[in-house]
Amino acid sequence: MGATVVQSIIKFVEKQIDRYKLVDVTWFGGEPLLEWGAITEISERLMDICNDKGSSYTSSLITNGYLLDDAVVSNLRRLGVDCIVTSIDGPAHIHNVRRALADGRPTLERIMENLRLLSKTDCHITVQVNCDSTTVEHVPQVLDILEAVKRRITVHFRWLFPSDAKRWSCATRNADADNELLLLNKLAVSRGFDIRNPMVFPRWVYCNTDYKDHWLIDPVGSIFKCNVEFELNNPVGKLKEDGELDLDEQLWSRWLAKDPFNRHACKECTSLPICLGGCVFALNSAGSPRCIAQDERLTSEYIILKYQQSKSQGVRS
Repeated sequence: MGATVVQSIIKFVEKQIDRYKLVDVTWFGGEPLLEWGAITEISERLMDICNDKGSSYTSSLITNGYLLDDAVVSNLRRLGVDCIVTSIDGPAHIHNVRRALADGRPTLERIMENLRLLSKTDCHITVQVNCDSTTVEHVPQVLDILEAVKRRITVHFRWLFPSDAKRWSCATRNADADNELLLLNKLAVSRGFDIRNPMVFPRWVYCNTDYKDHWLIDPVGSIFKCNVEFELNNPVGKLKEDGELDLDEQLWSRWLAKDPFNRHACKECTSLPICLGGCVFALNSAGSPRCIAQDERLTSEYIILKYQQSKSQGVRS
């Protein structure tokens, strides 16, 4: 990200801040820690802007974890970062093949060292465990590896889809994958891990995309509404140098048109408070959002799992 885009982001927030009580930033990539200088500059300026206007500021970091060294970790809270998401693709013999350095060196051992370092802070840590049909049997070994930081992390199991299918992973159902993920979540809870329940967790919207004021900005200043559309390089506009947005209103409006109360099936569905109308990407692309109520058994299983987890943590559900 060049200096011009950095300044454009700062100017954008300066112009918009009077409208907001909260500015919430997520750093992602690629690997965002390769741009630590930009993260530092933008964070410091946005925090100053929010402080001047009496607004709150918070941020999250999605990282592969390799560069979470002492210098970075010691500055996270100063820069407003209170949530870290990192990924593991399996035990060493899998992860170190899929996530090797450019010269082939392994990464898992260092990532685990950094996780242990991070676990000494008060940041909320989510470890995304990526799996597929060829690696799912090795997930118990991943839990073994994470045992040392178990009390400080939330585990999020994510099923990986090959090639273009990954673009639909948040918008379509795959019964085999759903069943495997349910078994993994049950295993993790039985072993005392905190999990990110994929169906039962507090939220105002199905996805951040549903928020009117959700902006995904790439390194050259293009604006997107959705991570999938970012991968497909389908922007809805551009952030100009003066901090103004140049939006394609027709493309932009499609992302704000979802209203589940205009769909009879949604309005009559008892799962609406859970799914909140589903995925806008699926609605725009296929005419129908993913419906979690299609499998009532799965929904019931996750509700029970949520209760079991709350009970084991000594929290009244």
